[in-house]
Amino acid sequence: MNPTRIGPDYLSIISNETRMICTVVRYVAFIETLLVLTFCESGPFFTIEPKPVFANTGEMVEFECAAVGSPTPRIVWFKNSQRIIIKGHMSQETIEYNHKKLRITGVRHEVDSGYYSCEADNKAGTIRSRKAKLQAPFLLKDRDYFVKVPASTYTSAPGSGTIIPCQYQLPLPGQL
Repeated sequence: MNPTRIGPDYLSIISNETRMICTVVRYVAFIETLLVLTFCESGPFFTIEPKPVFANTGEMVEFECAAVGSPTPRIVWFKNSQRIIIKGHMSQETIEYNHKKLRITGVRHEVDSGYYSCEADNKAGTIRSRKAKLQAPFLLKDRDYFVKVPASTYTSAPGSGTIIPCQYQLPLPGQL
C-alpha cells in the first residue's frame, strides 16, 4: 500500500480482520521521527459485575456493570436470560459508554424477582456476567386477601387461650 500524503506527514495503513497497523512518518525540523501505532482488537473483560440484592417491596435497587476492551464494549441488561427493555419502573444510568447501572424503583415481587446479568460486546467478542439474584419477598399489603376478616378488637381473660378466627386466600397471578 502506498503512503498517503497529508500535509507534511505521510500516513500508511495496513489492516486485516483482526489487526490494524497505522504508521505515521512526520518530518519536524529536519529530524525524521517514526511513530508506529498498533491498533488491535481485544474482547470484553468485566471490571464490575452485578451483585445479588435483597429488597423489600417498594424499595429501589441498582445493579452495576462495567467492561473494558477494544473497541469499547457496549453493555446490555438481561433478566432470567431475556434481554431487558428499559421502561416503566426500570431505568439505566450511563456513567460511561461501557459502565452502566440498571435502576429498579418500586420493586415488586411478582415482576422484579429473578436473576439479572449484563452482557458486554464488541467486534472482538461477547461475554455475559455472572447472574445476580434479586430477592423481593412476597408481602400481603392489605386486608383485601382475607376471606374472613378478624374483628379489630378482642377481649379475653388473662391466662386463657384466645383464638382469633380469620381466613385468607393468596391472590391469583395477575391479581396483585
